[in-house]
Amino acid sequence: MKPTPTLSVVRKGAELANSFKPDVIIALGGGSPMDAAKIMWVMYEHPETHFEELALRFMDIRKRIYKFPKMGVKAKMIAVTTTSGTGSEVTPFAVVTDDATGQKYPLADYALTPDMAIVDANLVMDMPKSLCAFGGLDAVTHALEAYVSVLASEFSDGQALQALKLLKENLPASYHEGSKNPVARERVHSAATIAGIAFANAFLVYVTPWRTNWALSSTFRTVWRTPC
Repeated sequence: MKPTPTLSVVRKGAELANSFKPDVIIALGGGSPMDAAKIMWVMYEHPETHFEELALRFMDIRKRIYKFPKMGVKAKMIAVTTTSGTGSEVTPFAVVTDDATGQKYPLADYALTPDMAIVDANLVMDMPKSLCAFGGLDAVTHALEAYVSVLASEFSDGQALQALKLLKENLPASYHEGSKNPVARERVHSAATIAGIAFANAFLVYVTPWRTNWALSSTFRTVWRTPC
């Protein structure tokens, strides 16, 4: 899977799924494979659905303009995270890129939340330093944005603050010591998922001023064809 899933890739995945009719879809990897798997899941469950309607016609996830189709009829989704950052294994979000334009499109609906998440720290013990750093900062951002979200509550605040506490105490050791400090790696891995749960409930770029960051980075990436 490429770092950024594209419409052509997820359509091929959905076609493959339709060829053998699985009853379970397992997403293994970081945020990009999970985003791709979620969208493949939608296309497999509902091949008649027009992606553009799902991607664009929503404002607040709780007050959708377009009714998201029922999921889990043909297959259940299991997410197994092998990075510590995106929290995609517990969130109702997915992002895909249009091959033709380079534009990123977000999907957001509780129906996209995987049925099961497997968060096993053994899968990240040998994660390289760069991935540890990028993922860790991603988790920090998710927790911070969830905490300042206008939809934050006492429930999501507790999750966001706990994630930040675990990251503050363990991310430096996880980065510098790696598998020599399995406790730090495990706690950072847990923190990323907890941060995911926080922003799955309180949201982030969709309803807070941080949305500007996402909008600017997506536009920059589209125009200059560079990671951002």
